[in-house]
Amino acid sequence: MATTRTKKTSKEQAPTLRDYVEAFCDAPLTRKAVMDLSSLLAKVVGAMIQQKLPGVPVEVGQKSFGGSVRRHHLDAWVANSHLGLQIGIDVKGLNSPSSVGKNWNNRVGDLHELATNHHQSSPKAVMGGVLVIPFEGLGESTLRNIERAMLNMGGRRGTANAQNLFEQACLIVISKEQRLVLPDIPKKGGPLRIEAFAKAMADIFTQRWQ
Repeated sequence: MATTRTKKTSKEQAPTLRDYVEAFCDAPLTRKAVMDLSSLLAKVVGAMIQQKLPGVPVEVGQKSFGGSVRRHHLDAWVANSHLGLQIGIDVKGLNSPSSVGKNWNNRVGDLHELATNHHQSSPKAVMGGVLVIPFEGLGESTLRNIERAMLNMGGRRGTANAQNLFEQACLIVISKEQRLVLPDIPKKGGPLRIEAFAKAMADIFTQRWQ
C-alpha cells in the first residue's frame, strides 16, 4: 500500500473545525486551494475520531488502498498488516456555487464507488464520507437534493450487504458570509451533522473490532 504525506494525528497540532471554516471562507478558487482544504479537513476529521478512539492510531494524509476493482486514496484511516483496513474516510469539498452545480452529482457517485470498492474487499471496514459545500449561491432545491443524496448514502450497519453505502456520511454546509457551519442544514440533530460523525464512526468501530 503506497503512502504519501501520512502522519498520525496529534492533539498538539490538530486543527479544529473552526480553523477549517476560516480557511474555506478565505480560500481562492484554485485547484491548489481545493487540495489544501481537503488536506486540512482530513486532519480535522481524523483528530475528531482520534479523540473518540484514544487507543487507536488514526492516520491522515493520502494512502492508496486496494479494493475489489481498483486502488483508491483515502484521506484518514485505521489499518494494519494483520487486520487490513478497519476505518476509511474520504473527504470532498466544493467551495463555490458553480463547482457545486457542476460536480455534486459526480462527487456523490465517487463516494458510492469508493464505498463499494472497499466494502467488497473489506466488508468489516467502517467507511465514512464527508462532503463540504458553501451555502450562498445555492438554491433551496439543490441544497435539499444534496442533503437527501448524502442521507441515502449512509447507515450501513451489517457487513454482509449494502456495500455501496457508508457506515456514516456527513454533509457540512458553510456560510461564507457568516463564516460558520450552518446549524440547520443538514437537519439539526440528524445523522449527517459533523457533530455526530466521529462518535458514530467510533461506536461502529468498537462494535466490530474491539
